[in-house]
Amino acid sequence: MERICRISGKPFQVTPRDQAFYDKMHVPPPTLCPEEMNRMRLSSRCETELRWSACALTGKKILTYHPEHAPYPVYDRDVWWSDRWDPLEYGKEVDWSRSLLDQIAELDARVPKANIYVVESENSDYTNYATHNKNCYLIFGSWFCQDCYYGNTVYHCTSCVDCHFANRCQWCFECVDCNDCYETAFSQNTQNCTRSWFLFDCHGCENCIGCWNLRGKKYHVWNTPVSKEEFEGLLRRLKLSAAFAREVRERFSEHLQKSAIHRAMIGEANEDVSGNFIYNSRHVLDSYNVQKSEDIAYSDRTMEENDQYFCTGVHFGELAFNSLNVDYSHNVICDLNGEHHTDTAYCVDSHHIQSCFGCVGVRQKKYCILNKQYSKEQYETLVPKIIDHMSKAGEWGEYFPIKMFPFFFNKTLAQDYFPLARAEALRRGYRWKDEEKKAKRKQSVALPDNISDAADNLAEQMFVCEETGADYRLIPQELKLHREMGWPLPSLSWEARNRRRLGLRTPRHLWTRPCMKCGKEMVTTFGPDRPDIVYCENCYLKEVY
Repeated sequence: MERICRISGKPFQVTPRDQAFYDKMHVPPPTLCPEEMNRMRLSSRCETELRWSACALTGKKILTYHPEHAPYPVYDRDVWWSDRWDPLEYGKEVDWSRSLLDQIAELDARVPKANIYVVESENSDYTNYATHNKNCYLIFGSWFCQDCYYGNTVYHCTSCVDCHFANRCQWCFECVDCNDCYETAFSQNTQNCTRSWFLFDCHGCENCIGCWNLRGKKYHVWNTPVSKEEFEGLLRRLKLSAAFAREVRERFSEHLQKSAIHRAMIGEANEDVSGNFIYNSRHVLDSYNVQKSEDIAYSDRTMEENDQYFCTGVHFGELAFNSLNVDYSHNVICDLNGEHHTDTAYCVDSHHIQSCFGCVGVRQKKYCILNKQYSKEQYETLVPKIIDHMSKAGEWGEYFPIKMFPFFFNKTLAQDYFPLARAEALRRGYRWKDEEKKAKRKQSVALPDNISDAADNLAEQMFVCEETGADYRLIPQELKLHREMGWPLPSLSWEARNRRRLGLRTPRHLWTRPCMKCGKEMVTTFGPDRPDIVYCENCYLKEVY
């Protein structure tokens, strides 16, 4: 069945498989195409915009990701989790003459929110959407890390800096989509590699520099065997000179375009999947970073989940629709932020709840609607009426209204993965934060070319990003780690470095194009206008293994 997106005007298909899922969840087919569904959902997650504020209850100085113009009070997270306030005090009855989504938005604007989304972490205040971390700084969407700085989606890592989508890595720097690596720098799509710099799509390699598509190799430079002495000499030069490391990086980038083979889709042990970075999964459609899951569509950051459509960061559960950051849950519809939800819909910042509808900030409750407590019988009578009311208004299954979120669109995950130009974002009702234009300035303190020349007081200095002109600092822990590992100090601000890492990944969009080896059609995230050499799965495996 073909439908027309009510925002973009683009046609999109609702297949029998899609309809079967919607019937199972008792929601109508979306009125938006998949791209718009994902864009709207991700616009409600702002990770990296941190600022100083004060707890609205205690006055304590706090760091928060909520903007200054946010309508709701912001509490220190310890206060938010305490019994010093009661979410049910904000409860209200359903007004049947009005939009239910508007009523939820009004409730959301009144209920306090925690200043930052950090759980069970130690000495890791400058993080967000991050849990179970220790001694971490400016890492986001990450968990179970120690001594990691400036990262996004970093899991179970130790002493890693400037990494993006890294898992079980140690002493790694500027790595993107790397797993189980050790002492590895400036690498991408690499697994089980050790003591190497500038790798792309290498597995099980050790002591390699400037290599691509290698398996189980040692002492290689530019994909050519070298002696141990030659390798050690080149590694020593890389660690002694940031300028030389930059030259090698530029040469490596040229090799990737001209020589490296890119796999149409990165993944292993799958059946009937499309998207990218999918592992040990079945029946996955147009989804990204999926592990050990089944029957997933139009979703990302999914682990051990079954039956899910249009979700981000929803792990360890089943039956989820149009939700974001809700773990250990069952049968959730349009939920945002929380854990352990069962049979819930339109709940925000709520934890350990069951049979709740349209609630904000509720914890360990059952049978609540708009933060008002009901009996089981009352709840089961009211909810079908609410769904009918929303269905008649065209709201049931739709995500929360744009006006509910105070975040700037260009500072959310939506801009990272489904960007809009400023004028178009504003036309659609999103907020926008213009970047402060700064004149190019000279560096007042020079970064040393040789990391061994870095003085202790560098962590007290202010540096100027050579790309944006923004000021940035080094932290003492970062300086110490760079010295130990011989990594060059960054000449860009952490925001600019983050954007550069994001730019290394292909977009969340699928194209059908011919394999550049055999000509067979394949589905891939590499657009047909890209210069990369892209092979289908069969040709890739024959070439690499």
